[in-house]
Amino acid sequence: MFKMNLDLTGGQKLQIGFIALVLVAAGFMFFRNTRTQPDMTMNAFGPVRKQVGIDPKLPVSATNPADPAKTTMVTTFGCHDGRLEVTEFTPESGLKAQFVFIPDLHRTSYDFYKNPWAKVDAISDPYKHTLTFAAYSAANNRPRQILSKAEMDAAQLKAEKEVRQVMTDSMVLLETGAKTGSYQSAMYEQVLAALKDYKATAGDPAKDAAKGKAAHKVLDLAMAYLNKLETDKFASVQKYVAGVDGILNADQKAKLGEMSKQLANNRPQRVKSRAG
Repeated sequence: MFKMNLDLTGGQKLQIGFIALVLVAAGFMFFRNTRTQPDMTMNAFGPVRKQVGIDPKLPVSATNPADPAKTTMVTTFGCHDGRLEVTEFTPESGLKAQFVFIPDLHRTSYDFYKNPWAKVDAISDPYKHTLTFAAYSAANNRPRQILSKAEMDAAQLKAEKEVRQVMTDSMVLLETGAKTGSYQSAMYEQVLAALKDYKATAGDPAKDAAKGKAAHKVLDLAMAYLNKLETDKFASVQKYVAGVDGILNADQKAKLGEMSKQLANNRPQRVKSRAG
């Protein structure tokens, strides 16, 4: 009967170990290179000065000089997911800087941007999905007549209005805080500090590492701020949903649940995350 001789010399064992190490490294490289990697490419434009005349209906000219209170400086940071626009105002305006992210809607996935509607879409319960959809639409100034399908009575309508007012007031406080810089002020000031550093760094962000790093820092901090704002807004929506859930009866909930598939195909297509 054939018997394999497995006695190996020290040199042979070393060779086998080396080959195994090479194969493991090759497998790791293959895995890493076949995964979808985030697109870290960035470009930036500005700041670009935008002026508005004393008479906003006419172009700026010698007879219609620029209104300092309406002059803005806009810096745009473009990336795979879309573009971040940071708008700064003059001291005369009394306004704080605004951060707006406009996603590229042609993308099927994003590297940095977190679509605020994804939380709504992720709700599997048809009734809760419909109710949250209606609430989040109203919270984003897209009111819909979805709850009318529930055919609430007078007492229910009164109770729903009170719960909705609490949500609306919360949204106003969040948006106002973002516009004045008082909402998450530490995070807000970090974005402005990063923007200042970016402006002070020479070079092209697409070519110079230091400038590119500075641009990414602005994007990262601004997105963290915007995501925090959306998270807090969604928390207010969830409180409203919980309140209305206690108002509706089983039949009314069933009626709203039947609308879930229809709403999933009719979700708002353009969503802006904004602050300021």
